[in-house]
Amino acid sequence: MDVSIIVPVYNSEQYIKRALDSALQQKFKGELEIIIVNDGSSDTSGSVCKEYLAEFYDQLIYLEHEENRGVSAARNTAMDLMRGEYFTFLDADDILPANAIQKMYDLAEEKQSDIVLGSIKRVYENVELQEKASKKHTIILDGDQGLIELMHHKSIRGHVWGKLFKNKKNQKIQFSSDLRYAEDLLFCVGMFANSDSICVSDSPCYIYCQHKQSTVSKKFERFLYVDWIRSVELIGEKYEKVKFQKPYYRLKIKTIHQLVRELRFAKKNESEQVIAHVK
Repeated sequence: MDVSIIVPVYNSEQYIKRALDSALQQKFKGELEIIIVNDGSSDTSGSVCKEYLAEFYDQLIYLEHEENRGVSAARNTAMDLMRGEYFTFLDADDILPANAIQKMYDLAEEKQSDIVLGSIKRVYENVELQEKASKKHTIILDGDQGLIELMHHKSIRGHVWGKLFKNKKNQKIQFSSDLRYAEDLLFCVGMFANSDSICVSDSPCYIYCQHKQSTVSKKFERFLYVDWIRSVELIGEKYEKVKFQKPYYRLKIKTIHQLVRELRFAKKNESEQVIAHVK
């Protein structure tokens, strides 16, 4: 198997067909498997996925958690079963461009890179926003350079989507089930730190679809920002080398700055709680 696409699903009946269609319609010459983990959905997401499984049984693997355990647990379940030489992630409300997997796979093979990432197109409520290119041309970084770029959190962000990872059998990096938010940042830091070569490309590889029900809009009422800050703190505890200290503090300051800027979306009592936590 060349590539595994991991799709965690939780109450995504409105969007899951679009996501699965984009995965199934990939113009990829190699062997592709799509692993769906239904994380205890209470809507019809499971039924929709089973309909796809019946039709595309040779390409899909479908698993269910009896109760909701969180996106980290869903991704970990899929990673335990994946057979691909490389793997990537697709959120149930997002889309893969038709050539995304082929472009990332070709770059991984050509450049002998452990991680490949490309540019992200952002859409809000079906309105296309400006496309965000990680770099204006393809560059190659070693693990330490990639980790520093990731901590700068400007041209390279800590989202797992839009990235193709080498499946190293001796490398057991998983998502922290204790984190409900920014768990992908901590995972990416671990993957980058254990990579010899990282390829950053300007090729479009992911369409990130924001909507009013997105987790981003609920980070205050559900206290997700606490896990966001904790994820950043854990990075500082794990990577204490002198060359990482300045980039890490830069990441910490940018996190606080972004959190405070986003308080304009929070209610007054929520804002007071966040400010107290930041202090």
